[in-house]
Amino acid sequence: MSFDPEPTSLPSLPRAVLPALTYFSFKGNTSYSEDLISRIDAPILWTFLITPQVFTLLHIPQLLQFVNRVEEFKSPTRAVLEFNDLGVEFKLKTLDSFKLGIRFNYLREGAGPMKFVCHELSPLFSCVDSLDLCGETLSRDLEEPVWWCCILPTQWLDFFHPFIPTQTLCVSCKLFLYVVYALQDLTDEEATEMLPKLRTLLEGFA
Repeated sequence: MSFDPEPTSLPSLPRAVLPALTYFSFKGNTSYSEDLISRIDAPILWTFLITPQVFTLLHIPQLLQFVNRVEEFKSPTRAVLEFNDLGVEFKLKTLDSFKLGIRFNYLREGAGPMKFVCHELSPLFSCVDSLDLCGETLSRDLEEPVWWCCILPTQWLDFFHPFIPTQTLCVSCKLFLYVVYALQDLTDEEATEMLPKLRTLLEGFA
């Protein structure tokens, strides 16, 4: 679904129940998506994917409530950040089939949008014990991926702050040096405060 009108203030209406909806994808103005998901329930939803087009309008309080209304939803145990030439996608996964994804097709704003998303959704992270950082270059014509020049070294640390319960951090080969470079200036105390429950750091998966 792709729609990007000027959001309008609509009267309060009862929520519609979509009992068979399992996949929901939205691309457009997040103010409109907030109006839309505040009016629907999808009790057996498996996947929700949103692609914001206007970062300045990325306010998503209804998204958190919408996810919590999914009957089969359990607290996610795994979070994934995937970077590539097209942008970055954030995913939350549960032990069952539910997956929440938020995708930014471009990284012109650097780490700002994803940092904001992680902060907004942080109430969902209480059981996230595994965080994966994945990076790849999709185009063979590019010497370096887009995220290489859009995200400052210190901004990699911004992704860790909301994930206090994380015990396992998995970093792909192509991102490992960026993450290590960002972490190297931290004191032991600062590193412990950032990821106090971290027990395992894995590197090398694709």
